[in-house]
Amino acid sequence: MRRITQNWRNILARLPLPTLALAASYGVYSFSALFVPEWVAIIQAAAYELTYIGLSIVDVPERARRRRAIRISLSAVAVSVVYNSAAGYYARNPQDLIGLPWYGELALAIAHGAPLAIVAYLVADLLFHTWTIPRHVLSTQRRALVRRLVAEVRRGRQIWETTGKQLA
Repeated sequence: MRRITQNWRNILARLPLPTLALAASYGVYSFSALFVPEWVAIIQAAAYELTYIGLSIVDVPERARRRRAIRISLSAVAVSVVYNSAAGYYARNPQDLIGLPWYGELALAIAHGAPLAIVAYLVADLLFHTWTIPRHVLSTQRRALVRRLVAEVRRGRQIWETTGKQLA
């Protein structure tokens, strides 16, 4: 309880996050439901919202990777904005979906499918392919390497001293 009373401002500041994400995910769900079964649209809606929320809180210590995470998050937000706008438009004007020419259908299908693959690839590449060694592991490895190097130098000095005496 003490922790809550000490951090009430932080808790209050974070409280709207799930509700905002839920509201934004509904638009993504509505647009996606035009193309895929309901259960897939639900997962897709959660995926976009969790992408930018998750990448905003993930610990990315390297500056370049942090900038990439921000760009990926912003692209997921942009997709969410487009999907929410399209869902809102088609909710108010459903007749505009009827009788679309083939290129209109193709444009909607690309707007639905392309961002999925692109965001999924970018997140996977950021989190799995560009993994770096944590600092504490790296410092432990460096210390072990220095110890081995010192041991080799001492051993080499001992060999030099014994062979040097034998040659003299």
